[in-house]
Amino acid sequence: MELHLMVRFFYSFTCRENLYLVMEYLNGGDLYSLLRNLGCLDEEVVRVYIAEVVLALEYLHSQHVVHRDLKPVNLLIAHDGHIKLALLFGELLVCEPFLTSVKLFAMVKESKYGFTADWWSVGIILFELIVGVPPFNAEHPQVNMLSSYLTCLFVPQLLKAAVVINFRLLTEDPNMRLGARGASEVKQHPFFRDINWDTLARQKAAFVPASEGALVTSYFLSN
Repeated sequence: MELHLMVRFFYSFTCRENLYLVMEYLNGGDLYSLLRNLGCLDEEVVRVYIAEVVLALEYLHSQHVVHRDLKPVNLLIAHDGHIKLALLFGELLVCEPFLTSVKLFAMVKESKYGFTADWWSVGIILFELIVGVPPFNAEHPQVNMLSSYLTCLFVPQLLKAAVVINFRLLTEDPNMRLGARGASEVKQHPFFRDINWDTLARQKAAFVPASEGALVTSYFLSN
């Protein structure tokens, strides 16, 4: 199981106004901070980061969990440079097998969200890591989609495989979206042709946080 790709949760406590979650500290910051510092990332680096996200989602979905709030700030960088996915309780949807309803922890409600919502988010993240900005910035949805497609076609950093997988992940119909038939469908895409899924976690990462800074917070952007 891909537990090594999940941020560890230790315990929680409350005061009169707040709920506090005590989790594993990862000194490498998050992908949002890395992206803001560098502007955009090389496609080969992005390929590995996204592959690790795919493995984390494969594990979550096997446990009938939909993250529903995947974004760069929730992808933390461990001391060895590998990605770990942060899970915030208020963002998770636990899908019971054979049921059409979706349980949001204590509350049960009808919801249209499913596993494919996470694959859409992977497409957004992939685009943003390579291009440097999210794909949807315009106010009108149709303008958003058109401008994003044009950006994919004319940004030199995006190779053909990256453009194709991005289009497939951002397919509007969730039933036709890449990942609708499971993580294995995503892993088999040509974009990941050079990825060895069995040894991915043991490979040296492109960015490794400074070892002397195990307790510093300089890799995180201040709010």
